[in-house]
Amino acid sequence: MLVGAPSRKDTESVVDPKIFRICDEALYHEWIDEFDRLGAQQARDLACRVEALAPGVRIAITPLAALRPDRRELDSFARRLNSQIYRNWRIVEGAVADSPRRAIARAAEAADYVLPLPLDATLAPHALALFALALNRATNVEIIYGDEDFLSDGKRSHPFFKTDWDPHLILGRNFVGAPALYRSQTLKRLHIEDLPGVAIDNLLHALTLRVAGATSASAILHVPAVLCHRSKIGDWSDVEGRAIVSAHLAATGVADAKVSAAPLAPAFNRVEFPLPTPEPVVTIIVPTRDRANLLGPCVDGILNRTDYASIELLIVDNGTSAPDAVALIETLRDTPRVRVLRDDRPFNF
Repeated sequence: MLVGAPSRKDTESVVDPKIFRICDEALYHEWIDEFDRLGAQQARDLACRVEALAPGVRIAITPLAALRPDRRELDSFARRLNSQIYRNWRIVEGAVADSPRRAIARAAEAADYVLPLPLDATLAPHALALFALALNRATNVEIIYGDEDFLSDGKRSHPFFKTDWDPHLILGRNFVGAPALYRSQTLKRLHIEDLPGVAIDNLLHALTLRVAGATSASAILHVPAVLCHRSKIGDWSDVEGRAIVSAHLAATGVADAKVSAAPLAPAFNRVEFPLPTPEPVVTIIVPTRDRANLLGPCVDGILNRTDYASIELLIVDNGTSAPDAVALIETLRDTPRVRVLRDDRPFNF
């Protein structure tokens, strides 16, 4: 926090969730041309690398849809997978009476990793190859996921460049999304047939939370490449998403956490964790020089208008000489929860 720096007018606005994606299609297409074109030679090189894995991990892909797909939809889904450079995969469809959870559980019986894939999704030709190569380099990987975008009328847009694993961000929304592979042994051990979630993307969120809650962060890998193209907006319920996160927190021993819609982006969750006892001390550092008219309200706001009591205010006085500011700082030296450090070096925040 800087006091004495030039003022800047703040404006309030409601944050559109699209801020987390690049919405300028022209800029995105420039990025694709420069960084995301798989040439013929690159494809051949990648094929040689995955052939050397012999045979590599077995991947079971199970199609997911809110309503039971018909044969035509399933055939289209299968055709879109035929371009995969990596070949050690198979589609495992659920039986007629299967729920999506049961379909995922059936797929776990058939391979080393399961890829639950929404029916509208199309994988990039090199998607499974990059996953297989990453899994060959690493050990004990429970979840591995890639980035995604939208595909409409042959045009890609709205890329979602994801972060590496973040245990707090995943509570706000399912940033793992698709495509994501889950270790079959873990799925069988966790009995995922009881997962919550009616909407498909909510179910995938619950699946990610269930597996992540049973492993360490080092066992979750992110491949920073756009490997999946969705043709529909995700099948997602905000209300159901908050219920899933609440249930996950309760199951992991944080039953008192409050999950609500994020004020500036209601499609995301805000999680308020209970404070530990005793409350940890928060040190707030305020560099200042002169400008008592700024320092006074700042100190008043910190000490008297916050509902968190365990605060230490550290004022760094960088050569104050204005009489009113000197008098204020001298008064603050005797104020509980306040310390003043004097630094007479040349003024520099």
